[in-house]
This record gives sequence, C-alpha cells and structure tokens, in this order.
Amino acid sequence: MHRKPGGQPVLSNNDEQCLMDGLLVCAEWGYPLHAADVKDVVQSFLNREGRVVKRFKDNRPGEDWTWNFLKRHPQLTNRFAENIKRCRAAVDAEAVKSYFEHLDKTLEPEGSAAIPPENWVNFDETNFSDDPGSKKVIVRRGCRRPERIMDHSKSSTSVMMAVNGRGDLLPPFTVYKSQFLYPTWIEGGLPGMRYGCSKSGWFDMRLFEEWFITVALVYFRDKVGRKLLIGDNLASHFSAEVIRLCKLNGIDFVFFPPNSTHLFQPLDVAVFRSMKAAWRSTLGEWKKRNRGAVQKSVFPRLLREAIESMGDKLRANIIAGFRATGLIPLDKEEVLKKLPKQADDTSPNWCDALREKLEETRKGDTPKSRGKRVTVHPGQSITTTCLNNDTDNNVLQTVKAEEKAINAFEV
Repeated sequence: MHRKPGGQPVLSNNDEQCLMDGLLVCAEWGYPLHAADVKDVVQSFLNREGRVVKRFKDNRPGEDWTWNFLKRHPQLTNRFAENIKRCRAAVDAEAVKSYFEHLDKTLEPEGSAAIPPENWVNFDETNFSDDPGSKKVIVRRGCRRPERIMDHSKSSTSVMMAVNGRGDLLPPFTVYKSQFLYPTWIEGGLPGMRYGCSKSGWFDMRLFEEWFITVALVYFRDKVGRKLLIGDNLASHFSAEVIRLCKLNGIDFVFFPPNSTHLFQPLDVAVFRSMKAAWRSTLGEWKKRNRGAVQKSVFPRLLREAIESMGDKLRANIIAGFRATGLIPLDKEEVLKKLPKQADDTSPNWCDALREKLEETRKGDTPKSRGKRVTVHPGQSITTTCLNNDTDNNVLQTVKAEEKAINAFEV
C-alpha cells in the first residue's frame, strides 16, 4: 500500500470519519464538544485499542493535531456557543407540527396569504440593562486582569417591543420600577413611545392591558382585513377586556408553545440580539462622558439613539425574523430544520447509541412551572371561554380581581 510522504496519520480515514460523525451528532443535539473534549475522546479511543502513540503525551493529542484535524474536515469549525435551558431543548418536531396545525385552523378559511404583512404583530417584553458589557482592549502583554473605568449597575428597564411583518417597529412601551411617573422620565424618546410604572419594574396584567389599548389597538384601528397578534402565553398578558377588544376589532390573539420563543418568536430570533448590541454601544459611549447609573430621565433618549443607530438593519432583521419562524410565509419547515435530525439507516451503530443517549440527556425531566399559564392550544386564538373552562379557576379569579383595579382608558 502506497504511503503518503512525511509523518503518518494517527487515525485511519475511517476512524476520523467516525469521530467527525460523532462530533456532528453531539452538536446537533445541543452538546457540542470543546477542543479539549476531542483530545480526551481520542485518548480514550487509543487506550481502548491498546495503541501507544509516542508523539502524544499519555496518548493525548496536542493542539497541533487538533487544529490539523479541523483543517482536514472543513465540515467542522470552532465557534462560540449560546446556552439554552433543557426545557427549551425539549421542544420537538411534534410540538412544532401541532403549533402550525392549530395556527392553520385559526387562519381558516382565508389562510395566511389573506392577512397582509402589516396585520401580523409580534410582541415581547425585554429588558435593557445598565451594564455596557465587556470589550476587548489593548494592554501590556502578560497583563492578567485588564480593567477599564466605567460605572455600571445591576439595574435594568423593562420595555414591551412590538413589530409587524412589514418590518416596522411599533412605539415601545417602557415600564419603570417606581410608584410614580415624572415628566422628565418621558422626554426624548421615540415618537409615540408610551411609559408606565410598577413596583416590580415588569409588566403585570394592568400594564399589559394599557399597552394593548394604547399601542396595539391604536395601530390595528385603521388596518383592513383580519389581524393577528402573536406572543408568549404568560397569564399576565391576558385579561377579559383584552380578549373582548380583540374579538370586537377582528384581532386573532395567538400565542406560542411554552419554552419555545427561541424557535417561534420573531423578536427573539432575529431582532433583540442586534438591538441589545446597539444599546450596549450607545450606553458605553454615554458612560464615557458621565458617571453613575443611567437615570430614568436619560433612558428614553438613549433607547431612541440605539434604535435609530440600527438604520435599515432593523427592518431587515424584523422581516427575517418572521421568515425564520415560519410565519411569513407560513412554513413549518423553517422551524423544523432547526431541530436535531433523526437517525438514518446509513449512520454507524455507535452514532445511533450516542444519539439515543443524547436525546435522553437533552430532554431530561421537565421542571414544574412557577407561573400559571392559560390553557389553550398553541397556535389557537384565545377567547373568554378558554379562561372560563380552565381547570384551575385561579386565572379567572385573577382576571376579575385585576379588572376591578384597572382604571378606565380612553381609546
């Protein structure tokens, strides 16, 4: 057999192919290996084979072998990974198909094509922190702990964002952690921007109803045809008055399956990451010239500057988010292709065993939910009946109690 000139490879072509297949399987199922893990796997393999590789210390490959292995297999790359919770990883193809089946029924008989992009509105609550984050800096070589002087705190401000399928951002609704609002806290923001306050600094049922009436309903008022409002299924995002107004104005209120916004939520998938990056950049520039935490009187102006700095990228990201989540156009395959692939007949037996073990580890036990959620199939629009038929009447009692405390809004 003809041998290649130079040093001979430690692993055969078949062994390297099996290793590459295993790394791809681990990555697909949410457990990608570090470069150090790959060295451990090769070391274990060589030990089981009873082989001793003199160029490796204790049969463990070095950095050179690892990076040369990656070069020989361009299908692999070394990148930073994002962390997701087990409950999110447990969302499977059946949940995706069920969601789109119910969404199809909700959109009958006209179908999704009959709803213009501007009539699709996705909402989600997010927070903007007072920390501009870390940044690479130039320091003396060998410096163990580079530091830069910049005030920051653990505080954050909650904002309800909403976008439509055409790529437009609706006026944000900011909630401050306070019992009162002051005139200086609502100056300098985006046109039409709304403001509220709560003891927790987060949205409750009263504030969500106020957002719906003053932002969503105002936006939908002059829209012709069917309208779709879509978001997560937190119980604090529902009230009998919101449902009544949706029905009265021809708005279908649809929510996503639990723990799945990383797959279905356009804002989560394609908008918030770039928006937070713009916010950190704007915040960092402000902190270079100012001391202390961001005051509430400054927040509206900084948020406006951050969003305006995104320019046309914001519209492109919003449209891409609706497309990537299979909403516009309606296509469940856009979501299904993000899930781990199932085993096929050509996979090695060890890959099948690894895939089975990874599936068990990936899903694990589903923890108990802390908050009460509304009992409605994901993809279906919600009605008052859904609240009345809930097996636990706590939600309905909460709704009634909140309604009594809500002040009348001028619509």
